[in-house]
Amino acid sequence: MSRFGMPSKIPGDEYVLHMDAETAQIVARACELYARIRCGQFEEIQHLTVWPQGEHDPTFGERIQKCREHLDFARKNAFPELNGPGHSYGVGKFRDADTAWNVYQAVRYIKAWHEHPEGGYTVNFHEPLKYSDAPMPRCEVRDGDMEWRECFIDPKTGELVNTDAAVEQFEKKYGDK
Repeated sequence: MSRFGMPSKIPGDEYVLHMDAETAQIVARACELYARIRCGQFEEIQHLTVWPQGEHDPTFGERIQKCREHLDFARKNAFPELNGPGHSYGVGKFRDADTAWNVYQAVRYIKAWHEHPEGGYTVNFHEPLKYSDAPMPRCEVRDGDMEWRECFIDPKTGELVNTDAAVEQFEKKYGDK
């Protein structure tokens, strides 16, 4: 059996991570990158590594081309059935990729509403869609010296709710375990 997508050997266990906003953003980005690579979107590696170095570098064009060639070669060997740029598996092919995407969505969603309670128009404010059979992650937010609290975004009002009732509503919708 593959080492990817293996469920916990102890059913019902939960893991809780406490981190600052910057670390949460890194975790979300790592989950997004993992999900995309598992689905065959190898070009994301180039976006993460070569592009941030800047187009003003005189070797930028050459480096982008070489990176693209190597990533295309790697993808063709890893996923020979994916033909052409832009082709990927998407949702439902790999459980671990779907679960990573759920984590990414949950973090970006709670972070967006926490930092901008007035709302916004980007995908970050859209209610996360559950893509795997794993429980939808719950995120916690801590404001300064306040105690840790579980948060739930009311999809009808867009309000950040911090009550036990909101957690119960979340668990009813996405499942407790």
